[in-house]
Amino acid sequence: MDRDIFTIEDLKKRPVEHYLGYHTVDTMEYGFDEAEPFTLVTSNAKEADDVSCWSDYSKNGFIWVIEGVKEGRLRRYYLREVFQPTRKAEKLEGYFVGKTKKFDYLLEGEGVKFDPGILLNNLPWFPEFKKRNGSFGFGLRILADESVKAELIDLAEKRF
Repeated sequence: MDRDIFTIEDLKKRPVEHYLGYHTVDTMEYGFDEAEPFTLVTSNAKEADDVSCWSDYSKNGFIWVIEGVKEGRLRRYYLREVFQPTRKAEKLEGYFVGKTKKFDYLLEGEGVKFDPGILLNNLPWFPEFKKRNGSFGFGLRILADESVKAELIDLAEKRF
């Protein structure tokens, strides 16, 4: 990552918004590691527009990407990356096709990949966070919970 793009301090600034993205092979037909880094597809036009100020990238929000991995009967959740989008592409015919749905927008940017991913399941705040976010079935959405935002930043800080 180009460290001039953003720093851990940029993640802590206000009023920059943070968003939650989710990736699962069940929906996308491919695993997180097979995807292009620092990209997210979505059908949520409002959030796709809100997360980015296309005329001034320094005002862009950040997208935290969680991957759900099915392991037997359990699903493990990993924090995989945080990125700041710098480009939004609209759908080309049949381009953003997942396993179970089609997506209208592709957000691309620069960021930090957490490899290996950071396991979230055992963190005390995670079960309630997952529940409030519909087990991440809502797609790209704003991360309004300041305490969870602080927890994610703390986890990320160790990888910067």
